[in-house]
Amino acid sequence: MALSTEIHIPASPNRRFANMLFFLVSSIAARAALPGPWKAVITFGRDGDLTPDAPELAWSRDFPVEFRVASPALWDRYTAEAAALRRPAYAYNATILQQFVAPFDADAVIYMDADTVVTGPLGPLVTEVVARDIFAAKPAWQPPPVDLDAIMARAGLVHGGDPVTYSGYGWSFLEPRTGPPYINGGFIVCPRRIANILHRDLGADFVFVAEHYPGHYVWQIANCLTIVRSRIPLLSLDERYNMGIGEAGLPMLTGQEGARLIAEGEEQVRDRRVIHYCTPAPHFVRNAVMEDDALLRAFCLAPDLTEGEAMLQAAFRPFLEAWERRADPR
Repeated sequence: MALSTEIHIPASPNRRFANMLFFLVSSIAARAALPGPWKAVITFGRDGDLTPDAPELAWSRDFPVEFRVASPALWDRYTAEAAALRRPAYAYNATILQQFVAPFDADAVIYMDADTVVTGPLGPLVTEVVARDIFAAKPAWQPPPVDLDAIMARAGLVHGGDPVTYSGYGWSFLEPRTGPPYINGGFIVCPRRIANILHRDLGADFVFVAEHYPGHYVWQIANCLTIVRSRIPLLSLDERYNMGIGEAGLPMLTGQEGARLIAEGEEQVRDRRVIHYCTPAPHFVRNAVMEDDALLRAFCLAPDLTEGEAMLQAAFRPFLEAWERRADPR
């Protein structure tokens, strides 16, 4: 049976995000092999001057793309809080939250950050998630800089389910190994039923966290609260579905445990499905490269890159010619 899929992507309406969105949507079309019809739903904040019909977004007409915009009321609320906290990026929370305002209709829903690119098929995972009626995401690398148990207690919650193992355990720290379902928001897959639980419940948890812990991690902490409150079953994904481009180095664990981590990491690199290039690398700093066409072109052609950068270059490069036509339609 063909399954319909919506891919929801929050973005700012500016040149940097237009470039990121081009490579992400192109990679979905070329590589995701989804099990039925799909569309990318791009939600814009009000922090830029591009409109959906801008020349920088003309490429989107070649793909099943729908644009939405954060509501003025939602945007004004988080902009005001961002100004009060002197954290301008905090207003982006309105863009993220806007994705959950309307109910979902597709069989499967994927949430992806704009700074991701698809490198392998996602169809088998989508089919599994729908069949198992489960929420799939990679656990966060480490806990947030706040006591999650204290926040849950303040919200009247106790995590009674299975703890998740943080992705960075054994690599950059040894304690704590596990925690509540605090996940990386860069790539999430769930069936319609669970997406509509988020539609119903996430807004209240978002407001609660924003009030008591305003900061960059509001969405991920609120998501954790909703998962616990609604007893949403979680499938922990590994690095292949949310792979950074930094150098991993050697794990802190040694012996057989350390060897196992290295072997698993190498296998996941070979079978990578999604790259998440949010962290800077020696020859690639996301904001600088993705908003400057000359730097982006140079990166796509550069020699002597690190392993992570070379993976990202290999993901971008097949779309370079189409991107250049987009950039210079002559």
